[in-house]
Amino acid sequence: MKIAVALIYKENNILALKKKNNNSHFILPGGKINDKEENFEALIRELKEELQINVSKEQLTYLGKINSISQFENLPLEADVFIVKYEGTFQVANEIESFSWLNIDNIDKTKLARTFNLIVDKYIK
Repeated sequence: MKIAVALIYKENNILALKKKNNNSHFILPGGKINDKEENFEALIRELKEELQINVSKEQLTYLGKINSISQFENLPLEADVFIVKYEGTFQVANEIESFSWLNIDNIDKTKLARTFNLIVDKYIK
């Protein structure tokens, strides 16, 4: 499974979500890349669906790829990671139970989904 995820910063914090159907761990905004869809197109679509925000390709900075196992589906996962420059407001979709701004200096990694942990280790710490 291929996904695209967003690191959205606010000062020294990063936006994390909990979905209603899998609320045990925080995840990053983003989601599955559909067939015939570029990674950045998938991320733009997912951010609109999950957060009701409109971002352009120019607001995305590609960081790299993380290979993992999906936290909730236990399948091989390939995540394309982007920094998203966005400073406006947002509203979470119905599929999202809650959101939190996690301080990057003291993230409790036990509360993060497996792939989110790998992203923290590679791109944040």
